Amino acid sequence: GTKRLIKNRYMAQKRADTQFLGGKSDHEVWGQLDPLERLSVLMADASYKEERPVNIHGYKYDPEMSNNTLATYHNPTTKQTFISHRGTKPVKGDLYSDLHIATGMSKENDPRHITNREQVNKIIDKYADSEFIHTGHSLGGSQSKIFGREFGHKNINFNSGRGLDQFVGAGLIANVNCLK
Repeated sequence: GTKRLIKNRYMAQKRADTQFLGGKSDHEVWGQLDPLERLSVLMADASYKEERPVNIHGYKYDPEMSNNTLATYHNPTTKQTFISHRGTKPVKGDLYSDLHIATGMSKENDPRHITNREQVNKIIDKYADSEFIHTGHSLGGSQSKIFGREFGHKNINFNSGRGLDQFVGAGLIANVNCLK
């Protein structure tokens, strides 16, 4: 399913970005990911599901702090909260958001971004004593980067969408971002 797709894409990108991994199997690469990166893969996968898992390794799903493009998981023991941004589904709103990213248009006019910013603020208010980690794949990876930077939170994203403006002078390089 989606988890396998995200995991495979992430490992392929990890191999492309990390020269010393040459020749190692996907299983070996998966074994080299730190626990937070592995957990981020599971969280990114959960954001795509219609019926989201209620518990992922001690992180409890909070449906009141989630919506159809964002899943919130909180661990009361570690005081960490994952905000997992769903990637593109072939629906009008997501394609509009993808267009904003691809063309470098202002995110301020993107309804998904506006809605999720409001939701992230509510999550921060509810879990004020938490460490926040944004994660996502594709469009969700872009949202993860944007909100991670905007709020000063950790961000681990997979194959995040990139706009034409981000390629200027940067070359076409593999795109994995693990910002901790």
